[in-house]
Amino acid sequence: PRKIIRIHFRFHWQSEPLLYQQNFLFLCWGIRRSNVSFKEKEIMVSVIVPLFNEEKNIRLLFEKIYSVLSKQLWDYEVIFINDGSTDDSASVLDSLEKDYQDIVRSIHLLRNYGQTAAMSAGIDESQYDIVVPMDADLQNDPTDIPPLVEKLQEGYDIVSGWRKDRKDS
Repeated sequence: PRKIIRIHFRFHWQSEPLLYQQNFLFLCWGIRRSNVSFKEKEIMVSVIVPLFNEEKNIRLLFEKIYSVLSKQLWDYEVIFINDGSTDDSASVLDSLEKDYQDIVRSIHLLRNYGQTAAMSAGIDESQYDIVVPMDADLQNDPTDIPPLVEKLQEGYDIVSGWRKDRKDS
C-alpha cells in the first residue's frame, strides 16, 4: 500500500505544513497517483469538475482553466461531471466537448448523486497522474494549479489549500 510521506499546504505564496485539520475548507488539491518521479516522466494533469446547475459558469470556468493550462508544457484533460443538472448544463458541456474534443470530457449522471459521487466518477475516468478537483462555481482560481503541480514536483504526494477570503453564496 502507498504511504503518504508529507502533506504540504500552500496558496498565495505562503506555506506551512498541514498535518491534520478538521473542518478543512476544501479548495483545490493535487494528488500524485504514481510512484514515478516527475523528473523521470512528463507532467500530466486531470482537472475534475463536478457540477450541478452551473450552465452560466461552465464556459467561463473552462476558459480560465484553458488559459492557464494551455501555457504549460503539460498534457492535460478537463473532466466535467454533470451531477443530474436540470438547467442547460448538459448542452453547454456537450458543446465544449465537441469544440475541445482532445482535452474536454463530460460525464452525465442520470440524477443528482451529490458532489462526492460526482467527484469519484471523475477520478475514476481520469487518465493522468495528477488529479486536481475544482468546484464549478468560479470560487477556485485555476491560476492556483501550477503552484500545486510545482509542489508535487518537489516530491509531495498530496498538496492542498484553502482560500481565506472565499465568497460563498
